Amino acid sequence: MDNSTLETDHRARPFLDRDPTTNEVTVASAMHGLHEWIAPYQLEADIPELVRDLFQTCCSLFVHGCLRYEFFTLASERSYFVIEAGLGQRFLAAYPNGVPVERGDGVVDHIQAVWFDEVYTALTRTGRFPWGSGNTKWIVRGHPRFNGSFAALMSWARQEGILVGRRNVIIEQAIVRLRNHAAHRHVPHLLMPHDAARDIQETAEIINHLWGHDLPGGRFSAVPPPRMVVALFHQADRRGSLVVDTLDKMRRLDDEHRNRHGDWFLLEVADSGEAFAWTPGHQTTAFPAILIWQGRTWDEAMVMWDGIRGDTAFAGALEWRGRTFLVSVSDQGLNAPMSVDQFSALPVELRNPADTHWRIVRSDFPGDAISALNKELWGSTSAPGVADAADVDPAKYTWEAGMHALATGSPPEP
Repeated sequence: MDNSTLETDHRARPFLDRDPTTNEVTVASAMHGLHEWIAPYQLEADIPELVRDLFQTCCSLFVHGCLRYEFFTLASERSYFVIEAGLGQRFLAAYPNGVPVERGDGVVDHIQAVWFDEVYTALTRTGRFPWGSGNTKWIVRGHPRFNGSFAALMSWARQEGILVGRRNVIIEQAIVRLRNHAAHRHVPHLLMPHDAARDIQETAEIINHLWGHDLPGGRFSAVPPPRMVVALFHQADRRGSLVVDTLDKMRRLDDEHRNRHGDWFLLEVADSGEAFAWTPGHQTTAFPAILIWQGRTWDEAMVMWDGIRGDTAFAGALEWRGRTFLVSVSDQGLNAPMSVDQFSALPVELRNPADTHWRIVRSDFPGDAISALNKELWGSTSAPGVADAADVDPAKYTWEAGMHALATGSPPEP
């Protein structure tokens, strides 16, 4: 394309790169900068060509947003259709011998399809296998509510364990709504470049996840983020803390920091910044933090850390999706969540404080559990969408009753 006769859209210029030689915004510099913006977000080679082509169309629209600002919005909206196409292709891949369907009177058959549109058409009212209940209607075996819609594809992927995470349920529902709004737009709608870039990134992550390519710690990933060992120091008066993220930095601490009075902890965490939020005996970091060692002196911490030598494999696989948290509730408010192990190991004197009961919450992150309880107990929360991503057990437990519920999946008989 000859860019010499083209001009950039003035609405996009604040977001566009300049030519390093002229310090002017040119079409070439703008397209290069926008391409580099989304370059990290690519689909893996084993993903079906249809899906990759649709995704590249989104990326092309984004890059050409420098010429027409509305293209950023189009790139965002088309990304939802890429996810729909990806789910359709993933659905077909799950049934290489045809999609098994069953009629209400027990007759079994298969939908043979190359493209997902053929499945959708077969399940319509006038199709070969009209979906519904009754002796003349058909259902997909194992998925009686599957009717071929985008929402049905999302539900199918979740039921099959392909899509994971409680918080992601909210995102999946929002994507379906946004796709429907994009398909039936009746009001003006204009997005900024960073909004479109975020949607392209999310689309790449979801599609790659559908085919087993996970970004560690990503929103839709089942793989936890890489982990590291850090040293955390808490002063005796609790007025300050220090995090050291490498053994070399630990060695180079000056005497003032080495000889402070307090406690040293060696932790395995997803990010050194999370160590500042860590609280002994509670779950206060987004991803699980493992306490490796606790002691009183810098010398002891050095000996222990030097023995670890950065090896974090001993922690094993860590569950971080759909975790169970225990939260104590009193008139004064909520205490920080505990894991099941922390709850079960509580000393007798801390199990049933006066005027306090325990609640069981299942969520991906401890902050989601607190948001959900705040919403239930006081009708407000700083993160209403996140609050809906947690499952709150309505029962109020003593420690003993809570242990019974955790062991059996149900509260004890009154």
